[in-house]
Amino acid sequence: MNVALYTEAASPVSSLTESNLLYYKAAVGLAPVRVATEKLAKLHQREAHRAEMMRFREEETMLSLDECIGMSELTEDEVAVIAEHEHVPEIVAVELGHSLLKTLKGLFILKCYIGDVLEQAKLAGKRDKVKRLDLVLTQFNAAHSVPRVL
Repeated sequence: MNVALYTEAASPVSSLTESNLLYYKAAVGLAPVRVATEKLAKLHQREAHRAEMMRFREEETMLSLDECIGMSELTEDEVAVIAEHEHVPEIVAVELGHSLLKTLKGLFILKCYIGDVLEQAKLAGKRDKVKRLDLVLTQFNAAHSVPRVL
């Protein structure tokens, strides 16, 4: 009678007879598990099915930048200011800005970011950017009011 032998890592070693099984067990020091071929086939089918279920298409699992910005309670201009000030990609700026919006200190930091980028634009003589950033700062102050005394 041949028996398929599986080790603890569930990988086939060989087909052994009943008498060879005892020698193998003693030589290797592992407790072998006997698995019938039908159960083995079902095991492989389940593992293949589980691997297939774990695989998703990218468009179903990945959020776009616009979706992340929409969930963060920030505008695109505010995200652009954070990304420029901190020299990080926009997706990182969304995460940073969202976490800063949760506290009063974070709101103050975001205002400072906008002010710093506004000041740099003034020094560089970029009038269009200064107008846009001034509007961003005004809208930010209106949307996120901070008490004057912390």
